[in-house]
Amino acid sequence: MQAHAHLVIAKLLDRLVQMHFAAIDREALLLQRGRDVGLDGELLFQRLDGFFSVREVAFQLRDDVLGVFGDPAVTGKPAGDDLREGKATLLIARALEMADEVQRAVLSRIGDPTLTDSDLLTIRDVIKETGALRDAEQNIEGYRNKALGGSESWGLAPGVLGE
Repeated sequence: MQAHAHLVIAKLLDRLVQMHFAAIDREALLLQRGRDVGLDGELLFQRLDGFFSVREVAFQLRDDVLGVFGDPAVTGKPAGDDLREGKATLLIARALEMADEVQRAVLSRIGDPTLTDSDLLTIRDVIKETGALRDAEQNIEGYRNKALGGSESWGLAPGVLGE
């Protein structure tokens, strides 16, 4: 079990590095676009970066939840693939953290490409039982509210930055 937890942490760290480089690219683009239209690029970056950084976390958490619990007819991707692939997500890391020994044994099957639909249902049930799904949903709502709350101080009309 310890090896599985280390693998999840390693995958999460890899995703964080990728997100960091994406943020660097975003900063350069925002600064340039601000200069292109005669705005203070640094001020534009500070305002938009705060919004998008928080919004990206909410988006990623929602993607993680949909990857495990989403309806394929709605998401367009097969249900359970993230579990079969062993995709490292904060949802799974939190479930492992909150799980008892029996639940960890079930979660240790994540990453097995031969998981059946029944196995997937059992893993989903354990994720719910640990409280990790509830925790993710609360975090999504919190990050969403923080992003939208920060944008209100800019004097923008409601809905300009989306819901």
